[in-house]
Amino acid sequence: MSEQALSLDNWEEVKQAFKDHFNPENVKVNSDMVKYSKGSESLKVGTDGEVSGAMPLHEASLSGVKEIVFRGSEIKLKSGQESYVFRR
Repeated sequence: MSEQALSLDNWEEVKQAFKDHFNPENVKVNSDMVKYSKGSESLKVGTDGEVSGAMPLHEASLSGVKEIVFRGSEIKLKSGQESYVFRR
């Protein structure tokens, strides 16, 4: 299973990784935010490290995210001691 770890400081790479990981039709990108949305699933990441995610049975938010790890069908967002895993 391939893994790609990216720092939010590499914003251009993060945007491209979202497009590669998800169906590009379900991804919106601008200069300070990238968002995946399909049905009741969503994942929004800002350049400021603010993250919000939603799945049918939960919602979560995380601040201060510095690193995103793309691995298979999941994305792990890391913020110091905390993390959030978004699984498709």
